[in-house]
Amino acid sequence: MIKELNTVEPYFYISKSNSIRFVKNMEGGKPTDIRIDENRMSHQDFVEIPYTQYQIFSNLDNEPTQFKTNYPFFSVKAISPLGKYNLPVKKKTKNMGLKDSRDARAYRLQNGKTGIYFLSGRLYDYSTGKVTGTYNLGGRLPEWAKKGVNVLFDGNWYSIKNIFNNEEKQVKVLEIDKTYSGSTTGKIGVVYNLENYEVYEFVTDMGKFLNEVFTIQIKAENTPFPTFTYQSEKIKVIHDMTDYVEIEYSNDTNTDILYSTGIKFKIWLRLESERDTPLGAVNSHKTDINTILIDGNIHEAKEFVFEPVTRGYFLVIYRAMFHRQLSINKTFYVLSDPPENDGDFIDTNLYSLKAKLIKTSGVFNSRSHNSELPSDGGVIDLPPLLDIGNDGYLKI
Repeated sequence: MIKELNTVEPYFYISKSNSIRFVKNMEGGKPTDIRIDENRMSHQDFVEIPYTQYQIFSNLDNEPTQFKTNYPFFSVKAISPLGKYNLPVKKKTKNMGLKDSRDARAYRLQNGKTGIYFLSGRLYDYSTGKVTGTYNLGGRLPEWAKKGVNVLFDGNWYSIKNIFNNEEKQVKVLEIDKTYSGSTTGKIGVVYNLENYEVYEFVTDMGKFLNEVFTIQIKAENTPFPTFTYQSEKIKVIHDMTDYVEIEYSNDTNTDILYSTGIKFKIWLRLESERDTPLGAVNSHKTDINTILIDGNIHEAKEFVFEPVTRGYFLVIYRAMFHRQLSINKTFYVLSDPPENDGDFIDTNLYSLKAKLIKTSGVFNSRSHNSELPSDGGVIDLPPLLDIGNDGYLKI
């Protein structure tokens, strides 16, 4: 029997683009398979000398974390030697359980079933049936119209079996498994999901854990589906960040992170080395008597080599470098080449990331005009008469 709600499979996802690394360590009350990279903490890596990752943050940081799930019940806790603390979670989307009710047109398909399409008509409150407004789709489909979605039409529930174009009517058509009854109009209703998950965020106030080491635990429950538990790497909060560089990153487009919420991440790392590596290009013209520079440009660039980190955290930093809004110590950069592993730490789970980055604003072009300089190339006019004083010096 077809039901009102379009049910979905249980879903929980936390992106590796988050600055704090999480692993799924429990599922259905049992430890997860640590042979899977995403289930393995740093100290569980299969190497002779597995190092434990400590992610460093400043006590002034309020670091966000984003995850996606359709689980209705979950908790987020910071766990330190001094106790457990609940971290408030905010819902950032409204993707699930949406409702729509509107007028629709119907006609008989060649197989005897019912085709439904939309031109214009009234909108209704799904629960009360009261008119709430009008719509005009002109043959296009509502946002919920997808194959497999359950719809209420003429008092019964049907599943959308197919979607196709009707060239004669110049409309898109939904095919439902209902024998056509002769009616050309009707009311259609649906409870639908734009996405099969909601997006949630929580913020960790690092100032509450100064000089402490703690972890964060996310627990998601939805009977009868299995309970998931995600655990972060160890987090250490300090006050003096002198030895660290501040890496901040975000995006102006959505990826597996919904950046349209305004979320922005931060990482603190030590530098092994930093050197300037400017990039230049020239176009010159050579003659028999001289060479003329036609144009040239320079992009200021740097090569950073960061301190060794464990395998999982290396991938977090690697991802951070590919973001469109990336800054290191408040200077904005973009990648010039894919980052590399610069270390050879035999028998360990350590990696050192080397990144070649170009400053977004550090550009010079020899043909560009600077209004602050004299237009004649820098020669300053001198007065035609020069006075020689009693001391023998020229006076201008």
